[in-house]
Amino acid sequence: MRTKTDKIFGAHAPSQLTSTQAMKFTFLATAGIIAAADAANILIVGDSMGEFSTNVLETYCSGSTVKNAALGGTKADDWADMGADAIDGCGSSFDYVWMSFGGNDLLESSGCSMSASTIQSKVTAAVNNVKSTIAPGASKYLLTCYCQPQGPEIGSACNTPQLVSKLCDGIKAAADADTDVEYVHSLEACGGSASAWSKSGYFEDQIHLNKRGYCKIITQSAVQSLFECNTGSYNCDTEDCTMTGYNLQCTGDAGKDEYDGGACTAIDNDGGGDNDSDIDDGGGAASSLRLSFWAAGMAVAAVTGAGAII
Repeated sequence: MRTKTDKIFGAHAPSQLTSTQAMKFTFLATAGIIAAADAANILIVGDSMGEFSTNVLETYCSGSTVKNAALGGTKADDWADMGADAIDGCGSSFDYVWMSFGGNDLLESSGCSMSASTIQSKVTAAVNNVKSTIAPGASKYLLTCYCQPQGPEIGSACNTPQLVSKLCDGIKAAADADTDVEYVHSLEACGGSASAWSKSGYFEDQIHLNKRGYCKIITQSAVQSLFECNTGSYNCDTEDCTMTGYNLQCTGDAGKDEYDGGACTAIDNDGGGDNDSDIDDGGGAASSLRLSFWAAGMAVAAVTGAGAII
């Protein structure tokens, strides 16, 4: 964590202490350093993986202050073209930027056939625009891949675990090529793997995370370290599932206003089964998938100039 130490000890620290006094002094000084830690200012940009996290990052990254400018349904291509007004209302000075790009780009490709190298290129363009135009000057930028979904939901071209693994490969390659960007894999964070679906208890629907799922993403040690979160203890499996705070999207363009998941289910059940989501699981086109796969089902035309609702 970042600390302010110049005012901890003052100008009159004793030069000679007994061992007991020294121990007390050290303890109090340490406590003072912790208390004086600066809050990390974090901006979230990207698709619904970002938007639907609302402000829960503040819950699981103690000491952080979060502004969420992400927009469900957007692609890396969209963020590569946005201007500084993409975060109007969110502030202008951030320590860290959490970016979620690439999912919708893959899903809008014909048959979900986009290659990892093409994903890398698109994510790289989005990251470069965030760094140069949308949120320049942050000390570090974070890309995370997505939790493996809890199961298939739509057409055969897009319903295998290996597709998200390919997506992660492209995102990781974009991060690895940029010294300003860190990557946290996250594919296995919700109990899945490159070849197996995640546990359904971490999800609002087949694809989108509930509060327990976001807890699993955010409390990964690499995320906690990067964002310099104050030390905390979390048991994600006993957290409430319901997400709140959708109205906190700082640009005022939120595409979701309430949690759509049901009651919490046991974490140890396997993914891939049915759930209570009202999202259509029929059809084979990416248009059906986008409604459930980190897309808000919202119009992005006002932000990106696109003419579609994704």
